[in-house]
Amino acid sequence: MLVPSRNNLRPTLLIVNADDLGVSVPVNDEIFDLLETRRVTSATILANGPAFTHACKYLPLFPRCSFGIHLNLTEFMPITKDALLFPIEDEIGGFAGESTLRETHFTRPLANAISAEFCAQVDRLRSAGIQISHIDSHQHIHTIPQLFPILKRLQRRYRLRKVRISRNIYLDGLRPSRLILLQKYAFNFMLRHLYRSWTTEGFTDFTTFWHYINNGGLSQRSVEVMVHPGVANCEHETRLLQSSWREEVAFDFKLISYKEL
Repeated sequence: MLVPSRNNLRPTLLIVNADDLGVSVPVNDEIFDLLETRRVTSATILANGPAFTHACKYLPLFPRCSFGIHLNLTEFMPITKDALLFPIEDEIGGFAGESTLRETHFTRPLANAISAEFCAQVDRLRSAGIQISHIDSHQHIHTIPQLFPILKRLQRRYRLRKVRISRNIYLDGLRPSRLILLQKYAFNFMLRHLYRSWTTEGFTDFTTFWHYINNGGLSQRSVEVMVHPGVANCEHETRLLQSSWREEVAFDFKLISYKEL
């Protein structure tokens, strides 16, 4: 069980990151509303999202916020249109979904095509004038072991040192097995030390974070909380974000963006 750091004189550094910026105009608008009121401090952008161009128009209005890349291999059309991506595509050439990706064996040609697609996604953000603060991914695909070498090549190529870790904060009844927790620990260790990267100590979703707001606190010195404002099936989370949750936190914290990590 997580416990408060009573002896820690420094506040917990808290990043609230909105995933899926660029997925649709309504989602973009919801995220921007929360960025404006400082209930969200960071967001990650889908380079191949249908509303990517719309999102880019408003980013300059939020200089205090960080904007990262939301790497994507599971939804919408790839940027590269590489025929070698066919094992993870559907019948019309779009990404075929998370289960297909996770069940696919990565041959060298496919790995090279994925690497090129990731580079194209980063390049699209850079071409739009976006200073990429950090890396995470749609449906956490960057934590797939087969993608780890590709992720590290991407980091080195673009000198992107800040990355989202694999989730490591859970409610007591929803913790994965010890084996999975050990695998997550190993992934996070390698993520930080193979091509040295800066990460938060903890990562969780907003519902889990909400549980701890009035139930003790968090032992980690820095925590990222992912949120999905405006996304279908996340209405409860969006309402919580719009509430006075910042005044209800029972431990000392400081809201930051990935720029300040």
